[in-house]
Amino acid sequence: MDHQVEYRKTGKYFDEQICNFKSSKDRTLYAKHFIPSSGLSKVKYHIFFVHGAIEHVGRHEALFDFLKSKFRNEVVISAYDQVGHGKSTGVRASVDDFNEYCDDFLAFVNDSDFLENRDNIKRVIIAHSMGGLVALNSIFQNKQKFNKYFSGFIFSNPCIKPVMNLPKFSVDMIENLPDNLLKVRLPLIHHGSGLCNDKQKAIEFDTDPLISKFISLKLGVEIANTAKRVRSYSYYLDRPCLFMLSDGDYICDAEMTKLFAQGADKHLVTIKEYKNCKHELFNEIIREEVFDDLSKWLKLRTVHV
Repeated sequence: MDHQVEYRKTGKYFDEQICNFKSSKDRTLYAKHFIPSSGLSKVKYHIFFVHGAIEHVGRHEALFDFLKSKFRNEVVISAYDQVGHGKSTGVRASVDDFNEYCDDFLAFVNDSDFLENRDNIKRVIIAHSMGGLVALNSIFQNKQKFNKYFSGFIFSNPCIKPVMNLPKFSVDMIENLPDNLLKVRLPLIHHGSGLCNDKQKAIEFDTDPLISKFISLKLGVEIANTAKRVRSYSYYLDRPCLFMLSDGDYICDAEMTKLFAQGADKHLVTIKEYKNCKHELFNEIIREEVFDDLSKWLKLRTVHV
């Protein structure tokens, strides 16, 4: 793939590599990698992060900062803005086929392996909200590759089922609409205060020009259809999984996610629930507790492949 690469020094221990790479449909996607300044010789973990709908990787800097501080020269972090999101090209918050997100994620994974010749690296996906749906659908479509390649999966309030799920007759009716109507933009019904209890993070959501304040009708249908399909596939999960869920999530159905997780091998699944928290666990007031749980699980449950 063609690259435009920019390097930045980010603190004492890490360099930040900014890339534009070509997606599965030859669109330009924005990506960033945090690489230890000391080199790759001591790296034990490679984290691949997938963000949620309408947002972008910049929304999760607190998580990246924690991982860098906790693991230092033992971790590489790779993240990208999905098509139509953040600094990537594409129609904002819209997609013709959900598999485009999954194809782009696979292209990103293939393009981001700085450690391909190292057999002692634990490669882990961390995915939030719709990013969890992208990751799960990618895992199920590429079972052999992903189960051999990755050491574990971490899902933060994944979109196994949207809370505002459309009735089947509505989905069928909408899918038969002409293309120009499917591109209609639906305004968001929630603000930053509905996503997390941290007031500053809520304000940042509301004022961030890179965050779309709508989704297309077509994207809503694609999410609903993909989530319904994915819900029956949990038995395919063949690596340790951590599901991090909020009891106050009004975006994704936590109870359905628990049912989904319980369909996988119980020896592989860990479920962590957080009281009085909203959808964005990585931006919550108690995020340090969330991050500590995440790092402990990384060390104890991920496996070498």
